[in-house]
Amino acid sequence: MGLAPENGPEKNAKPNVPSEPSSTTPISRPDVPVHRAVPVEFEEKPLEPGIARIEFKETTIDIGRVSDTGNYQARFHFMNRGAEMLTLRKVTTGCKCAQAATARLSYGPGEQGSILVTLQPTGKEGYVPSVVRVLSNSSPNEMETLSMMAAVEPMLMLETGTLDVGRLAPGQEHSVSFELTTGITDLTFLKLETNRDYLKLRIRGKSGPDDEGYITYEGRLVVAADAPWSVFRGLRAAGAKFHARGTPFGETRPARARYSLRIEGSVYEEVVPTVLTGHGAGREGALIYLGNLPSNSAFEGRIELAGRSRPFRILETRIEAPAGLQAEVSTIERGERGHELILRGRAPARRGTLKGDVVVTTDVPGEELLRIGFQGSILRAR
Repeated sequence: MGLAPENGPEKNAKPNVPSEPSSTTPISRPDVPVHRAVPVEFEEKPLEPGIARIEFKETTIDIGRVSDTGNYQARFHFMNRGAEMLTLRKVTTGCKCAQAATARLSYGPGEQGSILVTLQPTGKEGYVPSVVRVLSNSSPNEMETLSMMAAVEPMLMLETGTLDVGRLAPGQEHSVSFELTTGITDLTFLKLETNRDYLKLRIRGKSGPDDEGYITYEGRLVVAADAPWSVFRGLRAAGAKFHARGTPFGETRPARARYSLRIEGSVYEEVVPTVLTGHGAGREGALIYLGNLPSNSAFEGRIELAGRSRPFRILETRIEAPAGLQAEVSTIERGERGHELILRGRAPARRGTLKGDVVVTTDVPGEELLRIGFQGSILRAR
C-alpha cells in the first residue's frame, strides 16, 4: 500500500495524538544545532554534513488491547538529522488493515515530521503487528521499519476457522456442534447464513460468563438428508456467516460485525473419490482442480472412484459446463480399485474462471448419481 495524504483523525482514533509540526525554513549552517518548538523532544546535537538522515523518536508503538470493530492511530515522529534535504521516496504497509500517511514528502535540515499509521483490524485476532517500511534518501539508513502493535479482540471468537464435518452417509440428516465465545455482554445475533441450501445454522444456548467474563454460545450446523454426494471441500468449500451486534469494550455505542466460518466435509458411503492431479492430489475429494491455464491451452485432470467394499459399474458419464466448452471425459477400469476418470479439453479464449461438473451414473444403491466438479483459472496467453 502506497503513501496516502494525511487526513484528520478518524472515528475511534486513539486520543492524545499530536498534530504535525508546521514547516520550518532550512538553515544554511549545518554545524549549528537547531532548536524548534515541536510536539516531541529530540536530543539536541549538530547536523551531519553532506547527507540527509532520518531519525525516528521510536520505531515501535504498542497501542494495547483494541476491538476489531474500531479504527486506531499511532504517530511516528522523526527528524532530519542531516544537513541536506530529506525526501521520503516510498512508505508501504505490510497488510491491507493498515494505512500510512504524512503531511509532505520533503523535510529540510533539522525539520521534524511524522507518519500517521491507521489500523482497522477487521477480521484480525490476537497480537497483530502492523509493519510500515519507510524508504528515503537517508544515509546510511535508507530503509527504516516501523511497527504498530495491537492486541486485537474480536467481538465474536470462533474456536476454529474451519469446521470439518467429516464423512457423512448420504440420505441422512447430520448435525455438528461448535462454540462461539464473546466478552460482550449485550451481544446479539442479527443473522445466521450459509452459502449452501442444505446447510443450516442454529444457536442452541449459552453459558457463562466465566471467571474472565467470557460468554460461550453453543452453535449447531445441520446438514440436510438430501445434501449432494459430492464433497464441499477445497475450492468448493461451503461457508457460514455470523452477523452480530454489541458494544465492544472501551466503546460507548454498539457496533456491528460479521464473521465467517469455512465448512468442509463430504457425503459419500460406498464410492470414495481420490484426486489424482492438481490441488489436493492424493486426498479424498470430488473436485478436479485444473490450476492456472493459458487461454486456448489444452488441459487434463484425473480422479479415481473406488468402491469401499465391492466393485461397481459406471453406466454413463456426461459433462455439465457452460456452452461452448471443448471437453470430454473417458474412463479406465482399475479392477477392484474401481475406475479412473480422465477429463480432457481446451481452455476458452477469454480470461475468467473455468468450472463445471462431471456427472457419473453408477449401479451403487443410494449413490447412483455422482457429481464431480472441475475448476481452473484462464489467464491471458503470453
